Amino acid sequence: MSRVKEQLLYAEEDAESAAWAASTDARAEWARAGQMVAEGEAERAQQELAWATRHPAEWGEWCRLSSLLIPSFDFGVGTWFDFPAFLSEVGPRPSARHAIERRDETRRYDRGNLTWSKQQTVRAEKPAVESPYLTADEAAAYCRRARKTLLNHHSLGDVRSMPGTRPPLFRREELDNWLSARRRPGRK
Repeated sequence: MSRVKEQLLYAEEDAESAAWAASTDARAEWARAGQMVAEGEAERAQQELAWATRHPAEWGEWCRLSSLLIPSFDFGVGTWFDFPAFLSEVGPRPSARHAIERRDETRRYDRGNLTWSKQQTVRAEKPAVESPYLTADEAAAYCRRARKTLLNHHSLGDVRSMPGTRPPLFRREELDNWLSARRRPGRK
């Protein structure tokens, strides 16, 4: 087909599309489609509100995982993995310390690979410092005080730092002396 004929066919198609788009039939069809979409969104919002009200903990996990759940296309199954399917698979949340995890870490978040798992809380341990000289952040962590509190006491002269060091470096024994001097008599 020659290039001119091709351009003429495209021009005819564009003209037909423009004429149909300008017709009242097209406007009515677009209005009906927009109304159906708006009704569907309102109905979906009501449904999601009902789910969130009845199952707040499970709904929270569903919202957290929804971006990780990749929609799978199982031909012949005909069902989407939505919140009711999710809830029927994992069941109610056993406790507030449980979260959804994958059964098999090598597979994606998907139907059949989700389970409630108890989250372990990890306590922050006091960092081990090997140097006898501590920066302001390390000294504050060592004393279990805020950095600003330590620097305020340093400016008042309560805590001494190594002379001539900028930023200040603190020695552990000076910090220990300051902490023991802060203890009030009668307290252990």
